[in-house]
Amino acid sequence: MLSQRWQSAAGAGSTAGLAADIAAPEEHYWHDLNDYQLSLQQHINERDGLLQRVDRAGQQLLLLKSINVLNDTFRLWHDGPFGTISGFRLGRSQERAVEWDEINAAWGQAVLLLHTMAQQCRLNILAYQLLPMGSRPRVADKRGSYDLFGPVSKLWGGTHAKAMLGFLACLKEFGTLRAHGRRCTGTSECRRMDIAEGQPSLFEFPFAIEGDQVGSHSIRLSMLSKDDDWTKALKLLLANPKRALQVGPPQGSMAVLMGQGRVRRRLPVHRMPVATGHVLAGLRAARQGRQFPAPC
Repeated sequence: MLSQRWQSAAGAGSTAGLAADIAAPEEHYWHDLNDYQLSLQQHINERDGLLQRVDRAGQQLLLLKSINVLNDTFRLWHDGPFGTISGFRLGRSQERAVEWDEINAAWGQAVLLLHTMAQQCRLNILAYQLLPMGSRPRVADKRGSYDLFGPVSKLWGGTHAKAMLGFLACLKEFGTLRAHGRRCTGTSECRRMDIAEGQPSLFEFPFAIEGDQVGSHSIRLSMLSKDDDWTKALKLLLANPKRALQVGPPQGSMAVLMGQGRVRRRLPVHRMPVATGHVLAGLRAARQGRQFPAPC
């Protein structure tokens, strides 16, 4: 009996001593655990704030990518029978005689727009050279330059007619290169080559350009032509670059700031390590007087 009591007292004393030895490390551990959980929560809050900023930046990027600077700068629209660019009417009629200063300004905007689109898409137009010079634009070739501004007489308007035909040739070449990525003698040839290679064209002008005609309306201004027909041809002429602006620049041009996709890296969620769980299990076992569990 005495030996049993002595053994039980010794066991109780050893258990009390073990509990006293573990009390200080346990308190230190719980302080460390609280600090760890606090730092973890701060890290999670910082991560969530960073992800929110990334989402807002992505939304702003999509908004900026949907904005076409050229479409806002060179507004292509219509005013009755006239096509307009940046608010300037291009053409004239018997009922509404538009001043040549306004027509010259419209031609200057049209030349600058086509020249800018060709540079933006990195296309080298070989037919003619566009010379945007404000309200006095010109179109040049190997023989010389031609004035694309008036006033123009129907009897002596050869230089102005060559300039308009040169601009029309540049617009047609731009549309062919932009849509098919190659130079072709005609639209039908480009389509056959696209079908043979299995590559669909990006877009097509709504009004075909053939020679001096845009959608079966001649761009020439002569004694035999009427101002209304000339104005109609110019209105259809402005509809073609408007279609190119709606499609936008190709990928890889300087207008494309970033790729379409956005890679988001999610930060890992921190979990309690296995060693921490093992220590907690040991503390609980010591309180209950059981044997300290062995680590897995």
